[in-house]
Amino acid sequence: MMLIVFTCKKCFAKCYSQEKFGDHEQTCNVKNFCVECKHDFVTSQRLKTHLTRAHGHYSSCRFCDRHFFRRTQLDEHYGLSHCSCENCDEVFATLEERQKHYIQSPRHHYCSLCSLMFSTKAALLNHHQEEHHYCKSCKMAFPFANDLEKHYLRSPQHEYCGWCKKHFESEGDLQSHSRSAHHVCLLCDSVFESARGIREHYVQSPKHFYCQYCDAHFDGKAALGAHNRSEHHPCGSCKKVFLSMRALKEHYVQSPSHIYCQRCNEHFPFGAALFSHLTNVHHLCPYCNKVFNSVVGLREHLRQKHAYCTICDSFCEDAAALKLHRREEHVSHRGRHA
Repeated sequence: MMLIVFTCKKCFAKCYSQEKFGDHEQTCNVKNFCVECKHDFVTSQRLKTHLTRAHGHYSSCRFCDRHFFRRTQLDEHYGLSHCSCENCDEVFATLEERQKHYIQSPRHHYCSLCSLMFSTKAALLNHHQEEHHYCKSCKMAFPFANDLEKHYLRSPQHEYCGWCKKHFESEGDLQSHSRSAHHVCLLCDSVFESARGIREHYVQSPKHFYCQYCDAHFDGKAALGAHNRSEHHPCGSCKKVFLSMRALKEHYVQSPSHIYCQRCNEHFPFGAALFSHLTNVHHLCPYCNKVFNSVVGLREHLRQKHAYCTICDSFCEDAAALKLHRREEHVSHRGRHA
């Protein structure tokens, strides 16, 4: 049967049962006790005087006001009342100081998470990887999985996706993954159910300067405008953007808000100005609104498609109009002159 000895920290008295040791601790009031003589003194100064006179010398505890005749007694006091390091025989006043020593000393391989000591650095590393949650790149161990995940999310050294627990080589790769796989707005921290939802958010939100045609983001309104002008075809008045010049011109022609000449790409303030421009510059046919490159072309069109008066070298819209013209302008005039 194993015998367990309980030693009093104050007077070094030994008890062989936990019950008797508990009773002794409650009644033991010694403060300045000579272990050799089993005598308690009123003050520590009287104890030191006694140790010097009766025993020749004494050793003092550097943490508390306790003094001992033998070095072995002081060592036993350190072991009972203070904290010693088993590997380097250093003594510390508190457990916290000893733990700090374990962590900071290169001679110790100590796990601060579970207070275990290991003989080698490799053994400690293996313990961290098997028993805790270990970050290999930062060489840090965490007690819980969510602590390690918080480290991945907050540390600038990690490009980590918290939704699918994946690591990426660069910040750009992580951002591209977040937008395409999880539809995350990195600026607003909002999550959307579909790619269409996040694109609508980019277009509508004033916080984003986003080109919906090439899925690109820009730092400001000026940068987005420069991109649209160089890569796309924006309408200056409507603020709409078109993928081709042809589409932009069709918009100018079809939109009622634009008075536009598609032959020379000019805009006009009102319809009459456009009509005058087409008639004088582009040789507009007044009957079918076709435009010609020259006066000769316009006259040839009028002869072939419309009615030509050989008497006065003028044109009418059709044969009926020409007949009326001849009756009113030429036959009636001849009757008046006769």
